[in-house]
Amino acid sequence: MNIVKANTRLSTKVKVRFKMNDTVQQMTVEQFFDALASNNTFIYAVAYTNSFKKNVKLCYKQNLDLNELYRVIESIAKLEKLPPQNRVHRLSGYGKERKGEKYMECHVAPDWLLIWVQKEDEMILVFTNTGSHSKMFGI
Repeated sequence: MNIVKANTRLSTKVKVRFKMNDTVQQMTVEQFFDALASNNTFIYAVAYTNSFKKNVKLCYKQNLDLNELYRVIESIAKLEKLPPQNRVHRLSGYGKERKGEKYMECHVAPDWLLIWVQKEDEMILVFTNTGSHSKMFGI
């Protein structure tokens, strides 16, 4: 499994709540993404943009549960079926789709979205955005 990381790293460290073995551990954003990188059970390779990394930092500042985001990303990358409340669907008109790519969206929580590009021929997921409806669509 190949993990593609953003070219630049955040200069500041941010503490992230991450639950492992029924204990809550404090991690930096970098460690959160390293947890994605160290998971070798993914079917899809996982990549993310710099803006996605910044949005994860903003989600933490808004007290959103990053464990839930990790769970959703893990399920998507393993091709597991998400429950109906996640409302997984294809987006049209969100970005410039190239042949063999499609923009997808799901709900992490009722007003917390996750958007990614799914490259079908390369088995790569590129996570591009996360946040509320109003932030992402200007509503």
